[in-house]
Amino acid sequence: MLFLAALSGIQAATAGLVNRQVSPTELIDTQFPHLIIPVSSLEPNKALGTSFQGDIEQSIYTEILFDIPSNTAQWCRLNFHIALDSAPWEFWGDVPFRFNISTVDGTFNKSTDTWYNRPSPVEWIATVEVTHDGKVNFLFGSYGLVSCTKGQPANFLLYPATAAPGGLRWFELTSPLHGITYELHSEAKV
Repeated sequence: MLFLAALSGIQAATAGLVNRQVSPTELIDTQFPHLIIPVSSLEPNKALGTSFQGDIEQSIYTEILFDIPSNTAQWCRLNFHIALDSAPWEFWGDVPFRFNISTVDGTFNKSTDTWYNRPSPVEWIATVEVTHDGKVNFLFGSYGLVSCTKGQPANFLLYPATAAPGGLRWFELTSPLHGITYELHSEAKV
């Protein structure tokens, strides 16, 4: 609860700074997670290893690692996709479900990360809303905009935006796009 309270303060401060829509002009690459690592408060000292699915609920957060190649991107964005009829996903609890994306203060380790032993959130990137019919909206923050990583890993933590019951689980797919992606763009109009 303390973590959520502190994060609410960060969100309030950040929301006023970046409150605009961004329209990228040319998508030059889309990266997919290379590691998806769940951490669970139900097994707080157990490293759960890697998964092919993301899971966000009160007792489970998901660490996402992208291995970003060297690139010439000027703008980068995290995005989230639900392919309604062609990919597995599960949604429960309060409608709509909202989750946060934050950067972290270190790197992820699939062998040692647990609920109690994991990098802490540093910078809140966005709050994402998923409705019962699979619509995805970036509500607050930078609308998923992140500093472009070049030739190194990019790490993000996905966790509930509120203490309300519910959750979201999806199987990460590249075709059709389903789950979280890291988009690299050549330029953007703001």
